[in-house]
Amino acid sequence: MSSHNAEDIRRMTPDEMDKSVLDLKKERFNLRFQQATGQLQNTSRLREARRDIARIKTIARQMSAGASKSRNPNLAKSGPNRHDARSELAKNPASDRIGEEHQGVGKSSPLGSPEVVQLVRGLRARDEKQRIAAMQKLQDSRLSSSVAKHGASRLLPLLVSRNREEAVEAAITLCKLTYPDRYAGKLKRDEILARVSADLPKALHARHIDFVTHVDAKKVGAGKVQLHARLSNELPFTLNGEPAKLQTPEWIQNADDFAVVVSGPSVDSKSVHLERTKLRNGDIGAVMVNCDVLDEQEHKLTVDFIMDNRLLKRTKISY
Repeated sequence: MSSHNAEDIRRMTPDEMDKSVLDLKKERFNLRFQQATGQLQNTSRLREARRDIARIKTIARQMSAGASKSRNPNLAKSGPNRHDARSELAKNPASDRIGEEHQGVGKSSPLGSPEVVQLVRGLRARDEKQRIAAMQKLQDSRLSSSVAKHGASRLLPLLVSRNREEAVEAAITLCKLTYPDRYAGKLKRDEILARVSADLPKALHARHIDFVTHVDAKKVGAGKVQLHARLSNELPFTLNGEPAKLQTPEWIQNADDFAVVVSGPSVDSKSVHLERTKLRNGDIGAVMVNCDVLDEQEHKLTVDFIMDNRLLKRTKISY
């Protein structure tokens, strides 16, 4: 794919810009995959793809800010000003079409009141009790669809928590955010759990979550790391005695194509060795990866789950 210059980008429609960024991200992933496996020959293309993505996003923001000024006479009078453009984007985050997927919880997020913002942030607190308290308050909040979207994105990692109470509260909160009408009024705990058992797989499917991943890594010797990675269609906790089965697509259930790519600043890519291991209940695929690390002070790995040449999930883990 050739490099994108500014003139060509400015002639694109917003939809064409979105598509170009998506194509470039796919290309960037394939290049990173080749780099991790030692097959990348043109290393400069990886840098060019990263710059092309940044260039398209920058021009998209400039064009969006310009369109906003033309609609707002007060902004147009002040002339082209970098801070004005940022101010307009902060007031209307949805105007940044391409950057929308990267919006987090902050002043510019469409989350409503500061109280709700704090609740959503509480889902990332280090203390488990704080996270559970935030979830329980979030269940009873009147939330817009945008608030539900951002809140739910922070609940997903909690569904695989080793703390069962936290995982169950995350499941309840996720279902209430997705189907608020089904949980309106006063319901007994047993009735709520019964509804969550039926609703959770559908709620996750509606949010494009059709599988879960589990990764454990540990040192097994001087400069050597062993990693166990599992891909599953079953959540690691039960509601009313039955595990929550996810609506995993058939193409993902083909474990023969399941692979893992381990990378990181200290990983010796030539030493990476992968072998399949015994499947547990609910597993679609399971592998063990052994690799050497060149810097024993670096304890971070990036793990990519690959199937049918698609990136299913990227996980970062410390060992």
